[in-house]
Amino acid sequence: MLSAFLAAIASAGNDTGLKYLLGKLKLPLKYYLPYVFVLITIISAFSLRLDAHIAAGAFSFHYILLFILMIAAAAIWNVLIAESLQTEPLCEYELIILTAPLITIVLATIFLPAERDIHIFFAGIIASLTLVATKIRRHHLQLSKSAKRTLWAVLFIAIETILLRKLLVVYSPMVLYFARVFVIAIIFLFIYKPDANVLKYRDAMRWLIIVSLLGGTMMILKYYALRTIGVSETTIILLLGPVLTYLPSYFYFHERKEFKRDLIGALVIVGCIIYSVTVK
Repeated sequence: MLSAFLAAIASAGNDTGLKYLLGKLKLPLKYYLPYVFVLITIISAFSLRLDAHIAAGAFSFHYILLFILMIAAAAIWNVLIAESLQTEPLCEYELIILTAPLITIVLATIFLPAERDIHIFFAGIIASLTLVATKIRRHHLQLSKSAKRTLWAVLFIAIETILLRKLLVVYSPMVLYFARVFVIAIIFLFIYKPDANVLKYRDAMRWLIIVSLLGGTMMILKYYALRTIGVSETTIILLLGPVLTYLPSYFYFHERKEFKRDLIGALVIVGCIIYSVTVK
C-alpha cells in the first residue's frame, strides 16, 4: 500500500513537470516522446539488478499477446496525454483523467474476479462520477478536441492497467517496466525520427530529465502496488495524485477558474480514499 501512496505523490510531481515542459517550454512532441522513453529506459536498466525475475511460461503465446496489446495501449495513451497537456489547462486535464479510475475499476471487476471489492468499487465510482459531473457542468456538455483526446487516453490507460496486472503474474515489476519502455522508445524513435535540433531546447532538456525520473519512479511503484494490493485498491489510492496537482495548478499555473468546485471534487476524492483503505 505504501508504494501506491508514494506513486500518487510522484504522479503529482510528474504531471506538474509535464505541464511545464509541454505547456510552458513548448518542447515539441517529436522530441519529448522518443527522448523521455530513451531516458526512462536507461534509468530503469540500472534498476534491473534489484528485481529481475521472470516466471516459467512468460514467453508463451498467451503472455506474448498480452505484452503486445499492452505496448499498443501504452504507446497510444502516451501520445494522447502529451497532446492534451500541451493544450489543456492542468486542472481540466486532471478532471478528465479522474474518469480513469471508474473505467479501470469496472474493467477490473469484469476481467479480474479477484479484484471484486464492493467498497473500493463504489468509492471509485462515487469519486469519478462526481468529477465527471463537475466537468460536464462546466462545459455545458461541450467537450473540446483536447478534452476528447484525454477521454480516449483514459480508456487506453484502463486497458493497459488490466493487461499489466495479468503480466505481473509472470514478470517482476522491474523487468516488465524495462521491457515496456524499451520497446516504446524504439517505436517512438522510428515514428518521430528526432534530429539534433533538440539541443536548442536546453531548459526543456533539463526538465525532460526530471520528468523521466518522476515518471519512471511513479510507474515502477505503481507496478509493485498492482502486484501486491491489486488493480482496484491501487487505482483508488492513486487518485491522491490529481488532488495534489490542484495546488501547483492554482498557485503556479494560475488556473483558478471555478477552483472552489475543484476543491469540492478534491474533498470527495480524499473521502473516498480514506473509506477504501479503512473500510473493507
